[in-house]
Formats: sequence, structure tokens, C-alpha cells
Amino acid sequence: MSIASDVVHILRDATRTQHQAIENVMPFSHPEFNVKMYVQMLVALLGFFEPLESRLCAVANWQSAGIDLPKRLRNNLLRRDLHYFGFNDSAIDTLPRYTHLFPITGLDSGLGALYVLEGSTLGGQLIARDLAARFGFTPAAGISFFSSTGRNVESEWRSLCESLRKNLVDPKATENACSAATLTFDHLQQWMSSQLHGS
Repeated sequence: MSIASDVVHILRDATRTQHQAIENVMPFSHPEFNVKMYVQMLVALLGFFEPLESRLCAVANWQSAGIDLPKRLRNNLLRRDLHYFGFNDSAIDTLPRYTHLFPITGLDSGLGALYVLEGSTLGGQLIARDLAARFGFTPAAGISFFSSTGRNVESEWRSLCESLRKNLVDPKATENACSAATLTFDHLQQWMSSQLHGS
């Protein structure tokens, strides 16, 4: 298989602009970035991840696609981090959630959305190290989401890539996955921008 025909590279190329847009929204490079801004970001991420992961759970055929979806969900890690910063479950349950998600109608689009969520675990490793250096957080205290605590990130990413190559084998399936991946980035960017910047 050539790089040009590899569905993982096709997904990466299809979402390159959206990927950059969401990176620009995140506050890490803000000169006044502080713990309060970090917690605000965690709140916003939970508001997106929880409803999207819930929608992914409604998709059938994950097991037949070779994916243990419950193992890959991370809203529980966001909740753990928010607990660390003093939120109890009742307070977390009242936080705003994103309510304008696009339809995920089958495995193809589910894989496209999952590609985005799982891809964020790779960059999250760098973010976690930066947060640990800045604020002294640890995977057990404040950065379990970005650390992907309890997961072998590189191994699970390779496993997902193999599942993508196995299941997205025709142009229509690839098109559906690319559309869902692009929409995931777009909706995440819009939500995070509204929650962090009021726009």
C-alpha cells in the first residue's frame, strides 16, 4: 500500500486545516495561561467529549471492527481531573454540554470521529509533560486526561490505524470517515471557541 492510498494518511490530509484550527483555539500558548484557564478548558472538553463518546457508543459493530470502544473512552479521565480541582459529581453533571453534534450513522462515520479523538491522545502526551513542568501536575493529579492515564497510547494508536485500514476499504467508506473526522474537528473548534473565547 502506498502512502497516497493509506486511509490513515488520507484522513490526516483531509483534516489538516481543521487540526490546525483547533490547535489555534487552545490556550496553551497564551502568555497568561494559568490553572484557572486550564480548568476552564477541561470543563469545555468534557462538554464535548461526553456527548460525542455517548453517540459513538450507540454505533454497532465496534467489536467486529476490532475495537474495544469502552476501553478508549476518556470522559471518565476528564471527570477525574475535575474531581482533583474540587468539582463533585453533582457539579460536573450541571456543566454545559455540546448539543449540536452531527449524526453518526454507522461504523464508517464512527471511525472517522474516533480517529480525531484517538489522535488527540498523541499530542496529549506532549501537553501533559508541559503541564507537569509548568504547574507540577501528575497523571494522578490534574492531567489524567492529557496523559491518557491507564492506557498504552502508542500501541492503541497503532491498533486503531490497523482497524481503519481493515474497515475503510472502499472509497465511499473512506469518504464517510473523512466527512465525520472533518465535522468532529469543526464542531470541537466551534464549541471550544465559544466556551473559551465567547465566540
